[in-house]
Amino acid sequence: MESFFFIPATNVDKLDFIKSFGSADIIIDFEDSVLEINRKELLNKALSLSDQNLWFRIPIRNESDDRLNIDLLNSFLIAGKKKFVIPKIYSKIEFDDIYTSHLSKYPDLKLILLIEHPRLIVELVQILQSQYADILVGIGIGSHDLMNYIKAEHNEEQLYFPRINVLYLAKAYNKISIDIASMNISNKQLFNEELKFGIRNGFDAKFLIHPNQLMWLNGFDELKNEHIEWAKQIMAALPSNFKGKEIEPFILNGEVIEKPHVEKAQLILKQYQDEK
Repeated sequence: MESFFFIPATNVDKLDFIKSFGSADIIIDFEDSVLEINRKELLNKALSLSDQNLWFRIPIRNESDDRLNIDLLNSFLIAGKKKFVIPKIYSKIEFDDIYTSHLSKYPDLKLILLIEHPRLIVELVQILQSQYADILVGIGIGSHDLMNYIKAEHNEEQLYFPRINVLYLAKAYNKISIDIASMNISNKQLFNEELKFGIRNGFDAKFLIHPNQLMWLNGFDELKNEHIEWAKQIMAALPSNFKGKEIEPFILNGEVIEKPHVEKAQLILKQYQDEK
């Protein structure tokens, strides 16, 4: 599973330190981790970063009145930054307005859309079918803001529907599916349980907020080893003349194996080889 690691804009001097913990896409966060009055002060420092692989999470609403405000995002666009995580869009209409007034001038942008409003979940499919969908490369959920908005508890049961809904839409439209960030930074076992949920359900990546989480994710082999062993057993049980075409179903360890199982085994082993 890939990772997207949030670093507060106040801590950009720690970029090399974070990179030393292992590979991850890094997001410089100007939203939740930075006070609104400090954003302009931190702007120039962030714009001076030469790493073109960095993402930037940019707030698009005023804290005071919740109105759309694209000024900060515009500063990054003018400075030539290309990769953004966009939070707290409420509807397709809002996305249309932002795209038409600002984003359409920069066709080579890459966006990750952070779903934090129930209406955007409902209207996400319309965005993915729109003429500007190509600039969207990933979709994730801001789980705490979403749960706060609908006045629900922040737990696995309440989050199951939005996580799976966004996952399926991302898969349907060939976007990176990014599972929620965990606030757990000290309990490896609990974090691993959350990782298992994401991996078993097919998420491509996960949001991270602490070096511990990056180390845990990069060192997590439990399900990988389990999947690899399953795949190897299937491939070893295939007829010697198997050429990737149809096969007669057979039983392996009490499980009926058909062509989709073989295709999944091949994908697992290919992924394992690509990671080496």
